[in-house]
Amino acid sequence: NTIAAGTGATGENLEDLKASFSDVFAEVPQDAQTVATAIADVNTEFGFTGEKLERIAELALGAGRAMGEDMSGLIKATADTLIAFGEPMEGAEGLMDKLTVAAQNSGTSMQDIADKVVKFGPQLNAMGVPMDEAVALMANMEAKGIDAGRMMPGLNTAMDKLAKEGVTDIAGGLADAIEKIQNAETDTEKLALSMDLFGAGAGVKFKDAIDKGAFAIHGPGGMLEAINNSDGALGDLAESTLTSSDKFAIFKNKEAGVLEPVGGFASTLGPMLMVLPGLSGAIGVMSGAMGALNLSMGPVLLVVLAIAAAIAAGILIWKNWDKIVEFFKKTWEKVSKKVSDIFNSKWGWLLPGGAFIKAINLIKENWDTIWNG
Repeated sequence: NTIAAGTGATGENLEDLKASFSDVFAEVPQDAQTVATAIADVNTEFGFTGEKLERIAELALGAGRAMGEDMSGLIKATADTLIAFGEPMEGAEGLMDKLTVAAQNSGTSMQDIADKVVKFGPQLNAMGVPMDEAVALMANMEAKGIDAGRMMPGLNTAMDKLAKEGVTDIAGGLADAIEKIQNAETDTEKLALSMDLFGAGAGVKFKDAIDKGAFAIHGPGGMLEAINNSDGALGDLAESTLTSSDKFAIFKNKEAGVLEPVGGFASTLGPMLMVLPGLSGAIGVMSGAMGALNLSMGPVLLVVLAIAAAIAAGILIWKNWDKIVEFFKKTWEKVSKKVSDIFNSKWGWLLPGGAFIKAINLIKENWDTIWNG
C-alpha cells in the first residue's frame, strides 16, 4: 500500500517494486514500513527500478541507521543536488558517498550539506563551481563554524564586482582575490581588501572566514581530497556498524520474507491463525532464554518455523481433503484418457482386437492346414 500510494505504480510496475522491496527487506534491519517508504521515495525521486533502486534504497536506509539521517529527506536532497548541477541520476551512489565523508569531516548532517548546496546552487553555478567542489565548500564552511547563508550576499557582491571588472572566470577570480587577502601582511590590510571585494557589511565575515580557512578546500588533506576518496564510504559504514541486534533483526526480516506466502492461507486457516501470535511470543521468550545461555537462536528458530509450517500445511490439506481428492480424480481421468488415446493410436494393433492379435488367431485357427500344406 505504501509503495502504491507513494509512486502511483500499478500492474507489472508495482509488482517489480514489490519484488525490490522483498530483496531490500531481507538485507536490512529496519521494519517493513520504513523499507517500503525508502523504495517509494527512491523510485519517485530518481526514477530507478531493479538493482539500482535496491542499492540506493539500502544506502539511504544505512545512512538513516548509522548516521541518524532523515532517510526521506536525504533521498530528496541527493536527487535535488544532482538536478541543481545538471548531473545524471546515475551519480546518486557516488554523491551519497561524498556526502557521508563530508558530514563526518564537518560534524553536520548529510542532508544539511546537500540542502545548502541546492539552496546556493544558482550562485555556485554562476561562479562555475562544480558539484564536488560545492559539496566540499559547504562542508568546510560548516566545519569552520561559518554560516554559509550569511556569506552568500557578500559572495553575490564579489561576483558582480568581478564581472564589472571584465573577469570572465569568476571562480578563478574569487580564488585569486581570496589568496591575495590571505597573503596580506596585516589584519588591517586583509580587512580592507575583504570589504572592497565583498562589501562593507560582509567584509568582516569574509575576512574571518578566510582566516579560519573556510575556503581552503584544495590541496593535500583538504575537504575536496577527502570527498574525492570516498568511494564505497556509506556502504562500508552501514556494514561495519551493524550490531548484534541489527543482525538478528535482519534474520527476522528474512524469516518474515520466507513466511510471507503463509499470509495467503489466512482465509482458509481462519481461527487457526490465532496460533501465530502465540508462536511469535514463544519465539520472543525462547530468544531471551537462548541469549541468556549465550546460545544461537538461529537453528532452534528454524526448527520451530519448520514445525509451524508443517502444521499449517497439514491443516490446509485436512480442511480441503475432499477438494483435493476430487481434483486428483479429475486429473487422473484426463491423464489416463490421454495416455489411452496415444497408446491406441500408436500401439493399438497390439491390443485384443488389434491387427496383431487377429493375425495370431488366424494362424492358430489354420495351423494344421498350413503345417500339413
